[in-house]
Amino acid sequence: MVELVVLSGFVALQRKLVENLLRLHPEFAKHDWLLGAPFAAELCVDAQMWDVSRHGVGVMFRRRNLEPNIVVDVHVDISNCDRLDAWRLQQYVESIGGTLTFSDAKVMLQSGVEAGVLVAGENGGYEQKK
Repeated sequence: MVELVVLSGFVALQRKLVENLLRLHPEFAKHDWLLGAPFAAELCVDAQMWDVSRHGVGVMFRRRNLEPNIVVDVHVDISNCDRLDAWRLQQYVESIGGTLTFSDAKVMLQSGVEAGVLVAGENGGYEQKK
């Protein structure tokens, strides 16, 4: 099972990526359906290059060159860069070389709520407790 500390690192990375994307491409924040936003972009964050691809109502960030090629898939609710959900967590953990099933990710998030680290939100979403 993934440790709760992974959640903090994931949220911090996701926040950096989304904030940089929105700063460079504010059109991502203009419409819930991402109309007018580019389908592909690139970011340099902390001297690392990231490829960004738009899909549906979200974006996927993939780190270039350095292994592992970390993935952060903000598949819904791009305006909330603190959101966690089972899909995002599973994709991230697998991209850093870990193993986490979708059902285990759901259990992990619920454990975060029980530990007082996360707050449950809508539609399977969670946020770090502030």
